[in-house]
Amino acid sequence: MGGGNVDFAGDTVFAVQVGSQFRLYATDWLAMELTFSDYIFETTILARSKTTHNLALGLGIAVYF
Repeated sequence: MGGGNVDFAGDTVFAVQVGSQFRLYATDWLAMELTFSDYIFETTILARSKTTHNLALGLGIAVYF
């Protein structure tokens, strides 16, 4: 969880980021990771104020040697 400024549609707005991460170690040298984040901020892109949720999902594989 965190917060900061985000540049969106030519504006700089304050956003809150909420997320979660799951890492699965399949062996002692191989891991898989799933990351989910939601960036929440107020925007006035269409001349009306609205709360926007930008979702991000990431999947990764790590090999340790």
